[in-house]
Amino acid sequence: IFLITSMYVGSGKSFISLNLSVAVAIQNKKVLFIDADLRRASASRIWNSPLLGLSNYLNGSLNLKSAIYRDKKYPNLHYMPVGTQPPNPTELLTNNRFRELCDVVREEYDYIFIDTPPMENIADASIIAKYVDRSIFVVRVGMFKRNRLYQLEEFNQSNLIKKMLIVLNESTQFNQGGYRYSDYY
Repeated sequence: IFLITSMYVGSGKSFISLNLSVAVAIQNKKVLFIDADLRRASASRIWNSPLLGLSNYLNGSLNLKSAIYRDKKYPNLHYMPVGTQPPNPTELLTNNRFRELCDVVREEYDYIFIDTPPMENIADASIIAKYVDRSIFVVRVGMFKRNRLYQLEEFNQSNLIKKMLIVLNESTQFNQGGYRYSDYY
């Protein structure tokens, strides 16, 4: 199970997690993509934002099988959209149903990718991080200040983000015709 997060909105975590899910699914691996960004649901829009999904499962109004859909283009790719956007996302994630979800899907899928909200001001990603095996932290060039790198190290050292991998997104933006120094990565 992989958690995909970033520090800020707009870093490209949904784009990267969706493409990673497809890339693994076309290699004949059974993949589940979970849109756990219960506030924005941007990844769910790829599948026209189905009305039922993760939030409905977490609040107990939907069984797990009914919350998971199969992609029409990639048969090995299943997805769980946000569903009904809840008024209390953090509260939903702290109930035992999210842990149960991870336990069940871990047995059924080869890879699970969970797209989460950014870490900046929201606790959701750190709640979900308890149930994953690895984490992918997306850093977008031009958005992440170098003087904030200590936070990534703190996340890693405290094991808040398990076995963290870092993806540098849009790195070609500043590498046109040589090196450029900046306060941003």
